[in-house]
Amino acid sequence: MELFRQPKKKHLSRSIKAYQPFPIPIESECDEQLAKNLWTEYTGIFSGDHVAICHQGEMANLSNKGFFGKGSLSRGHPTFNLRKNGVPPFIYGRQWERRKKWIKSHIKISQKIDNESVVQQNKDDVIVKEKNFSTNTPKLNNVDSHVKKSEDISLLIVNDQSLEDDNNDECVVIDDNNSDEEAILSNPKISIESEPIKTVQEELHTTLEEAFFLSYALGCLKIFDWSGKFLTLTNMWCLFKKTQTDFIENYIAYHYFRAKGWIVKPGHKFGGDLILYKQGPPFYHASYVVIIESVKDNNRSSENLSWDKLQGLNRVVEAAGKEVLLCQIFWPDHLDLNELDSPQVLPKFEVNEVLLRRWVPSEEREL
Repeated sequence: MELFRQPKKKHLSRSIKAYQPFPIPIESECDEQLAKNLWTEYTGIFSGDHVAICHQGEMANLSNKGFFGKGSLSRGHPTFNLRKNGVPPFIYGRQWERRKKWIKSHIKISQKIDNESVVQQNKDDVIVKEKNFSTNTPKLNNVDSHVKKSEDISLLIVNDQSLEDDNNDECVVIDDNNSDEEAILSNPKISIESEPIKTVQEELHTTLEEAFFLSYALGCLKIFDWSGKFLTLTNMWCLFKKTQTDFIENYIAYHYFRAKGWIVKPGHKFGGDLILYKQGPPFYHASYVVIIESVKDNNRSSENLSWDKLQGLNRVVEAAGKEVLLCQIFWPDHLDLNELDSPQVLPKFEVNEVLLRRWVPSEEREL
């Protein structure tokens, strides 16, 4: 696919730092030769319709290097609670009162867990002493498990206390007790408060296609379910396919355009399935709105695509300075249904691109 129209560059793109295209070590991007055992790994949790990345460093890497996912509390890049020009984030007084209640409940729960762990540890000590008196060779396996559990609980409490120290942040609280908005704006009452515990923590949410691409194509993302079970590629494939009925077609299109160097994001804002960016959303406006068409047995499905829909979509996309790109996913002939239970079936699919444009007789007729 050639660039018939050069993408429109954004005004603030010069002041934004460009990172490497993928969140993995790339030898061509580094001055030194990379070691074979050096590989960046990230951890995600499957949350129903997306995969959540919670670690702050991993969030920054995935968001900056390849523009994967979006902030759970932001429009795009995770910027919630980040200081802008050294100024703490602004919140209203009602929000601050709610956060203080959350902090108190968090401390009560931590103290309750601490007390329960101490009582459990004392009971374990009594059990150990009784066994030592009764037998000369006591079995310490059960005792070790009890002690290990209590140590894990105490470790969680220590981590919570360290969070209170490390995440000690400030926020600007605007008093909004007055119902009159003009009075609040004309004479604002502002105070700087210290938040000992971050009660509101932003996560990075990736789509199922992005998560599987990071795991399958790049091999840098480990995904667990809520029970802590590690998901293999086959488990992940079956789970995502069951969760999202059109996951196979969407992932093939996503993988196809990512392999061509495009930054791929969801295209619901423009009425499509995907949108394609050159280099990334901070640098250029989107170039193409992608419509995914699934073709089975050489019969194109006409349920989702019609000339009226394509004409209306083309009008909307043209007004936004973009173009419509039809991505046809051809399913393999004589496909066994059992083959769809493994990602090894992906090489059997074929992809075709069709660039759609409105034909204007006055501009394109032969003179």
